Amino acid sequence: MAKYIVLTTTDQAQLHVLKTTISTPGDGDWDSQDSSNSPRYTAAPEDAIISFWAYEFNSDIHIATQQASGRVAYHLFNPGDDTWTTVDEFVAAVGDTNFDEVPDQPGVSLSIRADGDVLVFYTYHQTTNDGDGILYAREEGSGWTNDILYAAAASTSAKANPVAIGPDSSDIQLLTHCT
Repeated sequence: MAKYIVLTTTDQAQLHVLKTTISTPGDGDWDSQDSSNSPRYTAAPEDAIISFWAYEFNSDIHIATQQASGRVAYHLFNPGDDTWTTVDEFVAAVGDTNFDEVPDQPGVSLSIRADGDVLVFYTYHQTTNDGDGILYAREEGSGWTNDILYAAAASTSAKANPVAIGPDSSDIQLLTHCT
């Protein structure tokens, strides 16, 4: 049985999906899959992948990333043929006119409802009260609806952490860590 892991390069400019078929793998037992087509950004500091979340659903690996610039993207890896099927699909841009700037404590996570809708949660910063909050975007087959407010900015920093979808696929429970 194959095992997969998702990592970034040391400069945080590229995502890699590594695979092994060894039951107790060591460092040299993992191979990068389809790396020539993986999400890749310039090594500029604003393009660095500062947060990512990987989630397996229906045998695919769904990945959300947040870059230092605040940009949020979605990626999809197919373990069936070890290829990237979606790379760098734009989800949202934190720091645009709706939400002031890139969060102090970046964080992104995702989950998928039973009907296949993808939910991506990401943090933003609001200068008026000097705090981070959480937004989310929803993909329902025809594009992304983004900047849906989940938790308003407060004087504490909120990080997007694991998401739990209720049994009827409508309840959203986001476990947050506030500092």
